[in-house]
Amino acid sequence: FGTAGTIILALVLPLLIFVLRTKPSQGSPSEEAAEDRKAIEEDTGSRQLTGPTLIEALKMPVTWAVFLAYIIVSLINMTFVNQGIPFLTDAGMNAAKAASIIAAGSAVLIAGKVIMGWLDGKIGTRWATSLSALIAVVAFLAFWLTGATGSSIFAAAFIILYGFGAPVSTVSMPMVVATMFGNRDYGTIMGFFCMTPGIGGMLQVVISLVFDKTGSYNLAWIAITIAGITAVIIFTICIHTVNINRNQEKEIQ
Repeated sequence: FGTAGTIILALVLPLLIFVLRTKPSQGSPSEEAAEDRKAIEEDTGSRQLTGPTLIEALKMPVTWAVFLAYIIVSLINMTFVNQGIPFLTDAGMNAAKAASIIAAGSAVLIAGKVIMGWLDGKIGTRWATSLSALIAVVAFLAFWLTGATGSSIFAAAFIILYGFGAPVSTVSMPMVVATMFGNRDYGTIMGFFCMTPGIGGMLQVVISLVFDKTGSYNLAWIAITIAGITAVIIFTICIHTVNINRNQEKEIQ
């Protein structure tokens, strides 16, 4: 615990130094809120609003397809967190080694999130997201093979791949929503998509039920692999700028 606390302080304190205000504003909270609203209104007025509203987006099949894809990749990532150690220990691995594998993958994830953002700028949101989703599926297969074989090679592959595949369910989401739906109702649509990690987490109960009924994770792992491949296809096909009727857009403006 002491080592972990030292690491946290070393990482967090520099951020606080750069982020915290050294001279707090003299205005009251209500005055600051009014100023913030005024600034937002002025900025909005100077920019052209593009994209659909949430209601319009919900009427589009592409919205629900991408929503489903994010549920799937969230389910994959939550599987590592919630089912990873039980699966590996049931396969014969000792608990300490199983925990260290999952923890090492989480450590690589720190760099993976940064690289995900970099890739988005280099190859575009659609391809960066699709690539990360594909890596997440391959990471899941490496995880499965780690438990099945006990191989350190598959464990190392999982650790590396997890770090670069897991960001698809978090880092990519704001970029995908902005790319697809523009800025007209970005906050509301983003809030809608933020439900997907919770849904993916709740679906973990299905994995537990499969294990309880069959005594094995294999059936659940097959289903998750197929679902993961489906998510990759959805991201590749469906991440594109959503256009609405121009006459309708003029009425909205």
